[in-house]
Amino acid sequence: MIWDLYILLSSGLCLFHKSYHKNRWIDESIISGFLTAFAAFIKSFDSEEEIESVVMRNIKFVYSSYKDVLFILCADKNEKDDMLKEKLRQIKNTFIDMFSKKLENWNGDISVFRNFERIADDILRTQIKVAIIGKQGVGKTSLLNLILGENIGEEYLPTMVVDIKEYNIPDVNARIIFWDIGGQERFRPMWGRLTRDTDVILFVTDSTPKGVYESRELFKLVTESLDSAKIILIANKQDLPNAMPPEKVGEIFGLKAYGTVAIDPGYRELLLKILSAALKDLVQKKAFTAVQSAS
Repeated sequence: MIWDLYILLSSGLCLFHKSYHKNRWIDESIISGFLTAFAAFIKSFDSEEEIESVVMRNIKFVYSSYKDVLFILCADKNEKDDMLKEKLRQIKNTFIDMFSKKLENWNGDISVFRNFERIADDILRTQIKVAIIGKQGVGKTSLLNLILGENIGEEYLPTMVVDIKEYNIPDVNARIIFWDIGGQERFRPMWGRLTRDTDVILFVTDSTPKGVYESRELFKLVTESLDSAKIILIANKQDLPNAMPPEKVGEIFGLKAYGTVAIDPGYRELLLKILSAALKDLVQKKAFTAVQSAS
């Protein structure tokens, strides 16, 4: 995971900093020490085209320079060098294109660099599309609200076509866009178009025997039209008296199922853990593909 981006002057003045880590212990003294040392030895670079990396304890630093401007990414030590160097190259080139002329006559006002934040996010954070699909009334919207940490209303309000929301899961270095797709029969012909370019499918079924077998037929139709999307099967409404256990639901679908009660906040941690594991692997693969395309 990428933790921080720093853009500094060799004097130590920070022009831009964006942190991408939340609720994670990071030894800030290591970062501070590296930044100080880097500013001192940057002049030993043979070329401003160089992008190098070094690991200090649990942190990997990837760094480069342009004149007296220093560019530094801090990431988990296990992140791939090629991916990090390609992202820093994009950051560096874009920043130079935007601000090199301004820096020639810069008056010291760092607020002029604030509009770089969105661009940095676009480069450093992979976008992931997660589509939530299933029959009407299985709890898709409640499940999304649970993931987002929002209030879950007791009144059932069907989704009209699609509801799109963005949410950042801790430890997942990506912009995650959730598509909550209406499950009514009249919307199903649109599912193919709405799930286009989807990275992850959360397929939701209620856990009653009737609901499971009806959803299984729908599941077969949906998966026939999908190319490479990862599918996560959610056996919701485990609180119903006749609910089938997730193991049995998974056996019927031929895919591991995770049992949930979307109206119970106690299931939020489990859902975030399931999503985090799936998405971190996907982000790594997307980043590698992007590097291969750029090289």
